[in-house]
Amino acid sequence: MSRNITLDDNKIKLLIKKIFSKDYKDTVIVDALVKMLGDSSLDMLIHIMFNTDYKLLEVGDIVKFKPGKYDYENHDKDIMIDKGIMSKDGFMYGEIIGDSGYGDDFNPTHYKMKVCVFLCDGDQIIMKDNEVKTLDCIKIDPNNIKYNKLMNIYNEKV
Repeated sequence: MSRNITLDDNKIKLLIKKIFSKDYKDTVIVDALVKMLGDSSLDMLIHIMFNTDYKLLEVGDIVKFKPGKYDYENHDKDIMIDKGIMSKDGFMYGEIIGDSGYGDDFNPTHYKMKVCVFLCDGDQIIMKDNEVKTLDCIKIDPNNIKYNKLMNIYNEKV
């Protein structure tokens, strides 16, 4: 026999809120949750719990992140800094275009995001899709990127 149970998100949230109440605090439910969640899910949950101002990412958000030591090593970092698509302290910028999961729906808590990263190819600004750990993505105002400020000034003159 198979069962198919369907609940809307509001009912699911209501049930989960009850799990964290004092009624269930000392039950097997908490132990079960810890075992059911994978390391990346637990990492995300703990991050959200201790960073109360954390906002879930959305498709279209502009983010900054620090690339790995060997990421983008064939791109001249000094030129990217001069063009304003990399900060002096090593942050790069990109746009969230999805998560790296296999499903069609966007999951803002997936451990990796698909990010369209600003890069330089010679004098041209290009964008290249890459995967970045979700917890490494910091949502920013796109107007805070030097490149966008320069483009806004240029567009006003044209």
